Amino acid sequence: MRDEEYRPDQVAEYGVKAQPALVQRARRHLPQVYVGLGLAVCSTAASVAIWLTYPSFSGETVIWPLVAVTATALMLLICAVQAGAWRAALKVWSGESEARLDTVKRISFVAHVVSYALVLAGMFALLWVLADGGFATPSGVLAMVGLVSLVAAQAIGAVRFLRRSGPSGTLPAHIRRLRALERRRLAPPDPIDEPDGDDQSAEPDEGAESDAGGTNR
Repeated sequence: MRDEEYRPDQVAEYGVKAQPALVQRARRHLPQVYVGLGLAVCSTAASVAIWLTYPSFSGETVIWPLVAVTATALMLLICAVQAGAWRAALKVWSGESEARLDTVKRISFVAHVVSYALVLAGMFALLWVLADGGFATPSGVLAMVGLVSLVAAQAIGAVRFLRRSGPSGTLPAHIRRLRALERRRLAPPDPIDEPDGDDQSAEPDEGAESDAGGTNR
């Protein structure tokens, strides 16, 4: 949201700690993080059910159900971290708390980065269970439910790291950020930003000209 898009009731008065524009942003993101949290609970429950009911517990077959449980449980933790971060920010931006958000922002950003590794590990584990057990078996149905819930939880909740502005941490958003940084790096310098000393050195010194004229006369 740009500055010109703020309504008068969204701009805090001088000396007032509440920031209505940021409060509105937090209230818009919190429900989506809660949806992701619920999906992560569903994915974790499905993975635990797979681990408890998987037909074979010998050799490699026990590894991937455990990987699925670990990945989905950590995804649930990350969604909970994002929900807690936005709730803490809501209190600060509404003037209810004076806590600093620097550490919370760092933790939230790192958590959303870790969620990409977790979703890949969980997808691989659940796809292995699905391929090994078959689509028609109870483990296959649970694997499908867990897989869809895990991907949705990461895309809806885990990537919404705490920030004051800008898009969430999805891959297209990160690609746009990198392209914008590259354009700014390759852009020519703005002539307006050139130092004043260069302009002054290019202009003739009127005092020097007048002195020279007097000498010639």
